[in-house]
Amino acid sequence: MKCLFDRQFFWFCLGGILLSLSACDATRIYDANHVVPGKWDRKDLIPFDVSIDDTMSRYNILLHVRNTGFYDYSELFLRIYSQSPDGVVKEDSLKISIADSLGRKLGEGVGDLRNHTVVFKRNFRFPVAGIYSYRIVHDHGNQKIKGIFDMGLTIKHAVE
Repeated sequence: MKCLFDRQFFWFCLGGILLSLSACDATRIYDANHVVPGKWDRKDLIPFDVSIDDTMSRYNILLHVRNTGFYDYSELFLRIYSQSPDGVVKEDSLKISIADSLGRKLGEGVGDLRNHTVVFKRNFRFPVAGIYSYRIVHDHGNQKIKGIFDMGLTIKHAVE
């Protein structure tokens, strides 16, 4: 088991290095990743708090998921709760394809570690300035899921 952890740690570090090298995107205003617990319980919220000053621009909001070969499903169902600075709470759902119908792993990566990036909101305009809170949970019922390594959120200016 220790060997498996070392391999996952290597790919995690390599992914972090590659991610930091690509961080020179001038359109990006927010980019954060959080490690997901080993067995992700539906009660375990993955938090992101974003400060937005510009309410006139349009943004793309992206979600990033890194999974290992231990993820047992072909799709990942997420529920995303967002709260605006004025207290308005919204709930969205999102489905991410992790494997195709033949069981072949999708996403970018090498070996057991796969990266998936999906657009959560496109050309979105934040209605008020302030701190927006995003909380992400899996939507696979009351079970604990394994194999999701980390979750990320990126907000960048939409390029017209």
